[in-house]
Amino acid sequence: MVLGVDESIEAGYDQGITAETWNALIEEYNNAKALLEDVDAADAETLEQQIAAFEEAVANLVSAGDGSALAGLVETAKNEDLSKYTEESAEAIRQAIAKAEEALEKRGTQEEIDEAYAALEKALTDAELKSETPVTPDSPDTGDYTPFAVPAMLAAAAAVLLFVKRRRETN
Repeated sequence: MVLGVDESIEAGYDQGITAETWNALIEEYNNAKALLEDVDAADAETLEQQIAAFEEAVANLVSAGDGSALAGLVETAKNEDLSKYTEESAEAIRQAIAKAEEALEKRGTQEEIDEAYAALEKALTDAELKSETPVTPDSPDTGDYTPFAVPAMLAAAAAVLLFVKRRRETN
């Protein structure tokens, strides 16, 4: 038993501790355990150094932040249809999701969790939707493809015929 924590460490990992500081504790625990297995070969100074390193690792344990709100926001963001956003906005959301998942996975501090939450929330809030406005051509499309000259010539010919007919009737 190492400093009365053998059962706690052997039982598994503590969800309430950041992964980084927990892993440092496990490393020092394993070093101490290996040293104690061959305690006769170790000198007093080495034992004291290992005890101090282990105690320091215990003192340096940092509480993990509450990631429940961040986990919920990550789920919401993952369910969002990114195809309706501009490519830049969609990429910003994907990156913020990845950073949030990393903070959750490593059981970051509350500050790290809060920063990841704020970044993801900002990416979602600032996301720009793709333009719904269709691209307009340089000239409007009226759907009328009849050449202008044909009706104009027909109208002119009708006017000439009307003029000629009236002249004959008056003569």
